Amino acid sequence: MQSVPDSGVEERSRDFPLGIEGFCYRDLFRAERLERLLGAFDAELRSADEELFQSYADYRKSQGADLDDVAISELLVALAPHLGAFVASLFGVEDERQAVMERTRHDYAALFTYKRAVVD
Repeated sequence: MQSVPDSGVEERSRDFPLGIEGFCYRDLFRAERLERLLGAFDAELRSADEELFQSYADYRKSQGADLDDVAISELLVALAPHLGAFVASLFGVEDERQAVMERTRHDYAALFTYKRAVVD
């Protein structure tokens, strides 16, 4: 007979601290903790860019009703680097994120150099 693993042990092994102070993996599955994690993101965004934070807060409050599609897209594009940095910090993969960003910049730089030389 095969024994059933102790779910308590399995549960604990899947829980680990995240890179944002006071949060652990298990919190990602609890609505009240996600709300606090959103608060942590909001605080970081506000600290980095008050104007962008206010635009994002207004967007969430109105659920985008006061913005056209282009304005929503521009807001999301402006938020992307902040969210990317926050998620990388959350999972402790900042160095990997930075390496991918540098590789991507390098790849696109080569592509645009070629485009300017051949197409323009």
